[in-house]
Amino acid sequence: MGFGVGYLSVWLGYGLVAAALQVALQHLDLIGANDALGAPRGGAILVGAGLFQLTPLKNACLDRCRSPFSHFLTHWNDGRWGSVVMGVRQGIDCLGCCWALMATALALGVMNLLWMVALTIVAAVEKLAPRGALLGRGFGLALIVWGLLLIVA
Repeated sequence: MGFGVGYLSVWLGYGLVAAALQVALQHLDLIGANDALGAPRGGAILVGAGLFQLTPLKNACLDRCRSPFSHFLTHWNDGRWGSVVMGVRQGIDCLGCCWALMATALALGVMNLLWMVALTIVAAVEKLAPRGALLGRGFGLALIVWGLLLIVA
């Protein structure tokens, strides 16, 4: 139970920060009626997320998120608080590999159901498929090109 509390607290924290950012962007009139940033700003987010997909940090977080048991064996903590700490560490690793992809929702629309489904599929394949990291890098390149097209258009 402690592990789940730790893990979910990381994601809850990210969700609260993301929601606060969305509200702030709406108050500043930077998010349009379709809940998406305009082309240049949205393009910059896509380029940033695409670049992050190609970094060693992304790959390291993805490797640890994919294989939590090796993490448990090397970072075991006894007791109730120990399991919370392990959950927080695992949550940080999983958030570390997905945060940039999720940030693209600000560029393309937080309520864009099609985009949310696409992101879910990419994240799941990245994590579960044997060569999922390769798809993630390809998706990163596609995000960079798409973002650049939005910026120049």
